Amino acid sequence: MNSEYKEEKLSILYEDVVYILEYLKEKGYKMGIISNTRRDKKQFLNSLRETGLMTYFEGAIILSGEDDRYKKPNKEIFNDALTKDGIKGECAAMIGNNYYKDVIGGLKMNMYTV
Repeated sequence: MNSEYKEEKLSILYEDVVYILEYLKEKGYKMGIISNTRRDKKQFLNSLRETGLMTYFEGAIILSGEDDRYKKPNKEIFNDALTKDGIKGECAAMIGNNYYKDVIGGLKMNMYTV
């Protein structure tokens, strides 16, 4: 498998991701994405659409490495996302799969972390 294919491939989803996203959407939570993806934004959004995940993030703030001068865990990328949505860190949660990038980054902005 060449490296170009690996970079384009969407990460494998954990078993309960769709269930959790559906639950949060039904409860009316506003959701967004902060990603360190190396793919360009158009390619990233297309992969979300192809997997059906974009339905949970329509109209949401979606920040990728291409959009922001910072990357996780730098608190500024979290601040940029929160500011664009007018949300304070203590009123937001960061759900991620990487302790250093997601949890530590979210804690720097006083977000709840999972």
